[in-house]
Amino acid sequence: MFSKTLLLAAFGSSLAFAASAHAGDTGLYVGGSVGQSTLKINDINFDESDTTYKIFAGYMILPFLGVEGGYVNFGSPNRHYSGAGSVELDVDGWEAFVVGNLPLGPVDLFVKAGGLSYNVDVKTNGPVFGNLSGNDSDEVGAYGAGAAVALGPIKVRGEYTYYDVNHVDDAYLLSVGVTYQF
Repeated sequence: MFSKTLLLAAFGSSLAFAASAHAGDTGLYVGGSVGQSTLKINDINFDESDTTYKIFAGYMILPFLGVEGGYVNFGSPNRHYSGAGSVELDVDGWEAFVVGNLPLGPVDLFVKAGGLSYNVDVKTNGPVFGNLSGNDSDEVGAYGAGAAVALGPIKVRGEYTYYDVNHVDDAYLLSVGVTYQF
């Protein structure tokens, strides 16, 4: 009888610990990431990358479901075309996501789907392109996936995010960052 009581007490304590650990995975978090953006426009043979950063905040409603939003800067990818000139893109925007999270102990796997409201400034120069500038803005879909490792209230995370930008064949980010859970 004593061993059954001890076993039930240990099992109950384990459940209480697991529940409290998962309860800590809900609530407000803030973070930032740095990485590399890549923009590809096949029509003009533009396939360039630059340093990117983003800042964001989120709220985990449940350990497996949350929302996240923030600002992303894709840098200024540019390409020089021999004898024709150069093209430079400055891209940034505001993004919002619904986040699905799979907590696996100290590691979380996550996916996210949402959108990006972006602004792009285009500058050209050279004998063929001329010295032109213009801008465009729009709202487009965005999707991502990643993993995070918890170190107390701080998580280190890596992620891939794809943006369905008009007139661009590929637009994506690879980034590494940190979050702080309140």
